[in-house]
Amino acid sequence: MAAVRLPDRPGQGPEVRFRPEAGVGQVAGWHGIVSWQLVIPTKLCDCFCAFNTSKQKLGRTSYAMPVPAHLSTFWSEFAKATGSAHDECYYEAFFFGDSEEVANELAELVLKGTKRATAGALWSYEAEGQRLPQPGDLSIVTDWSGNPLCVIETQSVEVVPFLEVTAEFAATEGEGDGSLAFWQRAHREFFTRECATAGREFSESMRVVCERFAVVYRPATSTA
Repeated sequence: MAAVRLPDRPGQGPEVRFRPEAGVGQVAGWHGIVSWQLVIPTKLCDCFCAFNTSKQKLGRTSYAMPVPAHLSTFWSEFAKATGSAHDECYYEAFFFGDSEEVANELAELVLKGTKRATAGALWSYEAEGQRLPQPGDLSIVTDWSGNPLCVIETQSVEVVPFLEVTAEFAATEGEGDGSLAFWQRAHREFFTRECATAGREFSESMRVVCERFAVVYRPATSTA
């Protein structure tokens, strides 16, 4: 597995986001350049997979991705607690980071309510054939070991050039000291490495997917 620089202190660094149900892929920011492989079905968008069952509902596109089998009990508990299955809104299951320390620290920030946003390079979604998240999507956040911690709902998604990411968004992402200067420095370094690994060149005009989310379910056993 390729190395990714880890933050010096808890919660201080741009996260990578692994999607266990995606099969074989690359991951950075969210979707990046760390090679990985799991023996589970590959997740592709409809333009890459002829048998994908996409559908339109209330202005949103649903790709009817199944909840991973090992998370089905947790998803059922979420459905029971909220009174609805929400299966058509399931987007992905993931953990932050590429190490146990970072994965668990960033998950803790989410559970505390400090981290309410995430960002990734647009080209990485396109390279994976992964549609962008959209408002109403539901995702399961896990720890490094794959234990489910909470369900988050995408609130908004905006694609902007790197230099147009705002101080408000940096603060909402909740890492480091929460400043725009920290966000730019940490993500510039990360995206530069990500692009280099993929044979690309980082540009400050590079488009970034800025997602805001909210925790909509956490069992009593999840600790912050």
